[in-house]
Amino acid sequence: MTRDHASLRQRAQSLSQSGQAGAAIQAYSALLRAFPADAESWYNLAHLLRRTGNYPGALGAYDQALRHGISSPEEVHLNRSVLFLEGLRDAQACEAELNAALAIKPDYTAALFNLGGLQEDLGKREEARATYERLLALEPRNAEYLARRAGVEPAGNPSETIISELRAALQRSDLSPADRSQLGFALGRLLDGRCDWTAAFEAYRDANEQAQKAAPKFRYSKAQDIARRDDTKAAFPTAFDHSMHHPAGKSEPVFILGMFRSGSTLVEQVLSGHPDVVSGGELDLLMHLSRALGGKAERIAAASEAQITSARDQYQGIIDKIGQGRPIVTDKRPENFWDIGLIKRLFPKAKIIHTQRNPLDNCLSVYFQNLHPSLSYAMDLEACAEHLMIERQMMAHWEALWPEDILTVKYADMVSAPDETIVGVLGFLGLPWDDACLRFYEADSIVRTASVWQVRQPLHAQSLRRWKNYEAFLTPLKDRFATSIVADELS
Repeated sequence: MTRDHASLRQRAQSLSQSGQAGAAIQAYSALLRAFPADAESWYNLAHLLRRTGNYPGALGAYDQALRHGISSPEEVHLNRSVLFLEGLRDAQACEAELNAALAIKPDYTAALFNLGGLQEDLGKREEARATYERLLALEPRNAEYLARRAGVEPAGNPSETIISELRAALQRSDLSPADRSQLGFALGRLLDGRCDWTAAFEAYRDANEQAQKAAPKFRYSKAQDIARRDDTKAAFPTAFDHSMHHPAGKSEPVFILGMFRSGSTLVEQVLSGHPDVVSGGELDLLMHLSRALGGKAERIAAASEAQITSARDQYQGIIDKIGQGRPIVTDKRPENFWDIGLIKRLFPKAKIIHTQRNPLDNCLSVYFQNLHPSLSYAMDLEACAEHLMIERQMMAHWEALWPEDILTVKYADMVSAPDETIVGVLGFLGLPWDDACLRFYEADSIVRTASVWQVRQPLHAQSLRRWKNYEAFLTPLKDRFATSIVADELS
């Protein structure tokens, strides 16, 4: 390595480590123009481009890293697989990358783990089961692998053997809180499946307590949620002019948002049955763009038209790749309810579907899912209740600004009166009826969500009023909701 090469690399690394992603990308780009055979710098550039939502650029940089002989190429293939799946919704390319990684290193557990996840996403239960059993053969005491293996067990007919294995594993003294949490969520799901409500709730409660111990820096703050709500409303006090135009892309985004576990995946999967719609899943691109524009609502509201145009072009480029010429691509990231102001700056005519579920059912379902600890409200039922009420307040603000562009779809209506509800959703989007919307569960599309197995079944109302099974544990929530903004949703 020459002195100039070392100096340029040190500068790029320093900028990256200090969190200056944009400047670091420029520095690595300058370095690689002068020294294009630097495989490690291509790898670092790819990581930065991925962080900022430039998925095509990241894939290209990873490709250069491979071309120039990066060490541990299986890791590059693994990273590329994640980009194809999470960024571009390309399951075939994702699987090809995972197979490339495993061809280099057959016992590469990270690739096997992601392969099992992909197989779940595609509804391939037996293939996923075999992959997790392969992982357990490599690491028999790995709690996460056991929890994932239990996760592919049909909840309605759980095996006593796997329940016994989970309970035996939970008796081990060497488990971390994270391991105990994952095993507890898996056990709770199976106990719920056999209608052992008290044991199931205790398993979920223990799992959430362990999850809090595993991630102590994540604690829900009602005050922070309220401050974010108030700041966002202040930054976007009025609607934007619908007459504003921007160049049309090949595909139009439709945003599906609300609380986690409120039916957003079901709505997206029903829509994805339509020949004019492609499921984009939980894209994190809007989150990246929000951060690039300053993160806070007041900065996004004040962003220049040039900044908004650049962000719009980046978003449009991704959904055009996902859509492959079809008119609509759905973006189903629930927490985007905070960012409708940004959505409307990017796409003034954007249609937004807000999914809503009985608050007690919704909070219980969130509490029963092993969500990322950054969603800290999920680990405590009363915190979840507070977050849900703030979500409703936030949506009331947006609906007052853009009443014609936001449609609330109730989970109960979707499963109890599907034909009528789907006709309404399609009409809102300007789409004709198509019978395939009722056969969404037959599709082999990617489903990346905690409800991966539920949405591969025909529409049913079995989850309505699920909270009644756990009513003995829900008195504080019922009392809190009874005098709140959601009181009329409890029936």
